[in-house]
Amino acid sequence: VYIPLWRRQRAHAVMIQMIGACAGLGAAILWAGAVQISLLLPWLAVFLIATIAGERVELARIQISARAEHAAVLLNLGLLLAAAASTLFVQIGSVLFGCFLLGLVIWLVRHDVARRTINSTGAPRFMAACLLAGYFWLLVAAVVWALGYPASTARYDTVIHAVFLGFAISMIMAHASTILPAVLAINLPYHRAMWIPAAMLHLGLVLRIWLGDGLGVQILWKAGGASNVAALLVFAAIAVYSALQAAGQAKKEAAHHA
Repeated sequence: VYIPLWRRQRAHAVMIQMIGACAGLGAAILWAGAVQISLLLPWLAVFLIATIAGERVELARIQISARAEHAAVLLNLGLLLAAAASTLFVQIGSVLFGCFLLGLVIWLVRHDVARRTINSTGAPRFMAACLLAGYFWLLVAAVVWALGYPASTARYDTVIHAVFLGFAISMIMAHASTILPAVLAINLPYHRAMWIPAAMLHLGLVLRIWLGDGLGVQILWKAGGASNVAALLVFAAIAVYSALQAAGQAKKEAAHHA
């Protein structure tokens, strides 16, 4: 997909997403070679992070300089190389991975349009809130990785949930009303109730990571996990309701015009 896209549009954003695709391929090859899942985490993280980062660079390109776009490419490339280094030299590579990830988070927060759209209303504000919250959890993961390989159960649990729930799922929630209609060919308008599962997701992560993993409070660790599961189910239910409501409204309008 990315090779013909690159031939059509040699943009920095496409290159960054190609880096993410290379990380996904690398993870698949290493997994086929029976490499431990814990050592694949940086590769899998780069696959998601670079794919999303490329999309954010694409949206920010109208207001950022060419130098800033070059910096984004170098940070994502450094992230991929650090993932490879973390497989060969676990401790040093993990520190490098955390440092590059920290630099990328700083770049994203500085240049993302979410810093301005958070002051708007409705869907733009919801998207901005989810984006900024996702960057926060990515920052948490970066700090943990920068301290070395997450060997303990608490640190391992932290990086997994900070990246794959706190960052990735928050980004999915943010873009659900714009991406899912294009992918599924359905109308899925923003609904105010979407704030509820988003709040449940991040509250659950606070309980699980800060109080569960950080302080070792087992019951709060479990409560955080339950809240995360509930957040996904509630968001799915709201999305279905919003889509059905939009479809019903469209039928009414079509009948009225007929």
